[in-house]
Amino acid sequence: MDNTSKHTNIIFFTAAGIGDFIWASSALSLIKNYNPAIKILLVAFDSNIRIADKKLEYDKLILINKKYFSSKNILIRYVYKILFCIINYKKFRKYETILFMDQLSWFSFITKYFFRIKNIIGPDLAWFGYNIKNSDAKYYTKTIPMPADSNRVHMSVRYQLLIRALFNTYNLSMPAAPDTSNWADKIKKLIGRTKKYKVVFCIKGSVEWRYWDLNYFKKVIQKLDQIIDVTFFIAGGNEQSKEADKLKDGLPNADIRNFCGKTSLTELHEFFKSTDLLISVDTGCIHIASLAKIPVISLHGTTLPEQSRPMSHKAIPLCSYRYCSPCNEKIALTGKICNKICNNIQCMYDITPEIVFEEAKKILLKEDTK
Repeated sequence: MDNTSKHTNIIFFTAAGIGDFIWASSALSLIKNYNPAIKILLVAFDSNIRIADKKLEYDKLILINKKYFSSKNILIRYVYKILFCIINYKKFRKYETILFMDQLSWFSFITKYFFRIKNIIGPDLAWFGYNIKNSDAKYYTKTIPMPADSNRVHMSVRYQLLIRALFNTYNLSMPAAPDTSNWADKIKKLIGRTKKYKVVFCIKGSVEWRYWDLNYFKKVIQKLDQIIDVTFFIAGGNEQSKEADKLKDGLPNADIRNFCGKTSLTELHEFFKSTDLLISVDTGCIHIASLAKIPVISLHGTTLPEQSRPMSHKAIPLCSYRYCSPCNEKIALTGKICNKICNNIQCMYDITPEIVFEEAKKILLKEDTK
């Protein structure tokens, strides 16, 4: 049977972080590559869509307001979700198939019993752990088999497996990168005059169990500043600004510039294109930098690089591979963050400043030999 005739109108549902959205964009492109006539309704966070909006091949778009959707205020969160479903009821009802890129029990329930969508499709296993069943699968009309060891399968592979199984295609795809050249002049002025090399650091992410010690970042900057003519940038959201200022104040002789909160996601992509290296914890920045095709040193511990590394041949993921890693499974199942499980984030501390410095030195000095 031709699967194209069965699934001609598809809801592509992805409500996760920046990294997951970028990985999922590779799966989205597989659908249109298989059959451009398939109509796609993309449902995604408003904060994520900006990173690749013009390059994503969808026909209709529904944006989820992440601020309200993920609000710490339970009342705001639930009222928003109810209104979201009511307001978009007619739009969802026009589609006969929905692809779940993420686990979201309440919405899977709504999809089956409120929207009454005919074909509800998603993975049979959870995104973490070994052979853990997807609890949302009870709402699906079709489950797609996933490799048993989710911790050692890259998320982009999982997403693309869904598409290849559904349409019986063997194509592969990479994430869609945005065209941000219109921001080039602004970014050039924002950067200003610099030393020979530009190295960016992202020192915090959205979850605290992925943090690396601020003093470790300080030691890497000190070591690089001693041997290479370099300007350092601290990039990311406003929540990193205080730590960025601490690094600046603690290293007055180094050229360190606080870029936290100064760029949008698309501007950040253009900014990365103008730099030589990103050193970062496992957060959205590493995936935006991978789209910009610059070298990335990413630091992993609670998750494994096999699952969450940047999709780039220029990426060097570092991981200590402790006996207890990854613990994202424990966090997901217990709701406890890492420092309540092992009293400290030892997997991150095991990645020493010396290890990161040596990798950074190789990358930058290799550029000197070209």
